[in-house]
Amino acid sequence: MPRFLAWGAFFLFLLMQGGRASARNEGAEARVVLLTMSPGGDSVSQFGHAELCIVSSARRRGDCFNYGVPLDKAPSSWAIARGGLIYHVQREAFDRVDRHYQSQGRAVWAQVIPVPSEEIPALHRQLIRDAIPQESEYEYEPFTKNCTTRVRDILDAALHGKLRLSAVGGSAVTYRDDAAGAIRGDAFDATVMDLLLGSRGDETLTEWESLYLPRRLREHLASKLGLVPRLLPSADVALPQRKPRPEGQRGAAWALACCIAFVVLLLLGRLCARLIPSLIALSLGVSGAALWYLIAFGAHEQAWPNYAILVLCPLDLVLITCVRGIGVWVLRYLEIRIFLCALVAASVVAEIISQPIATEALTVGVILFSALRAAQRACSLPDRGPPQGDHLSAKEPSTVK
Repeated sequence: MPRFLAWGAFFLFLLMQGGRASARNEGAEARVVLLTMSPGGDSVSQFGHAELCIVSSARRRGDCFNYGVPLDKAPSSWAIARGGLIYHVQREAFDRVDRHYQSQGRAVWAQVIPVPSEEIPALHRQLIRDAIPQESEYEYEPFTKNCTTRVRDILDAALHGKLRLSAVGGSAVTYRDDAAGAIRGDAFDATVMDLLLGSRGDETLTEWESLYLPRRLREHLASKLGLVPRLLPSADVALPQRKPRPEGQRGAAWALACCIAFVVLLLLGRLCARLIPSLIALSLGVSGAALWYLIAFGAHEQAWPNYAILVLCPLDLVLITCVRGIGVWVLRYLEIRIFLCALVAASVVAEIISQPIATEALTVGVILFSALRAAQRACSLPDRGPPQGDHLSAKEPSTVK
């Protein structure tokens, strides 16, 4: 019996040594590779993408871990504006990831991260644990918790803090600058961004905070740590991008829209003076209610403080009662709203407020001024009394004998 126990212990020792040898071989031939992709043509990929891979040096095969996969494959615009979307980590084959993005015409860069070979197996196991369905979900935030920030933090831990130590300075960029560059001059998207992104979006980022973009992380690793990116082959066809429109074109479009709206409302105001304030109240009130809800209950940290609440206000809905009659309080309310819009626009021009909502404030102010003119015209209309001659005035007794 002791002989069998001794042989069993000997074979167990051999198995353990074989497992350790295979782990050493895995770490010796494996490399940690960061893949960064150029932006795509849709709203989901307009900031680019990043994935972290463990690749075999000899076979060019391995696992890639994608930290930017939404549970809802096609989130609505309202869900994106509200925030709080749930993303998860997905494990993918390296060769498939390479072919997938290159088939879309997107450039793919690879950077080998100098992680010690004996630590690569532990890092690989950590990434596999992150991709477990029960553990992989997290609340996505486009600026602070996205696919690139998760990879950035993992790389910093694998490099024992060297990445963060190399990004201790400040930068000259803001969240609004990056968002405006991704939107590429679209007037509607730019307006929504200006209204939803509060003053916190105009604060200058630290160098570490600015590494939330794949392009910036790739350039930082190249300039500060000497990790030169290599453009993978077959990625020389760039995805066609929308051409950015000049900055002045957006202001001209808003000015034209204001003039057209002002003329139309004045013409309609002559026909139905009481109806115009109600229609304006409905459109501005609903817009204000949506804006206030997103700011108060949305998940975006950069939405507050936000001066757009002085421009779009849900209290405008009370003006719907103008259909029944216009009181003096309606005129006073409209005057106060016009004053607030003018104050916000002047504060932006004077650089007291950093949030660039001057055009939006002026647009709403013009619309409210049209409503004020229509309300004043309705108040000046004479009331319809009974026809003349149908009755005798009580103050003038009849002299007919």
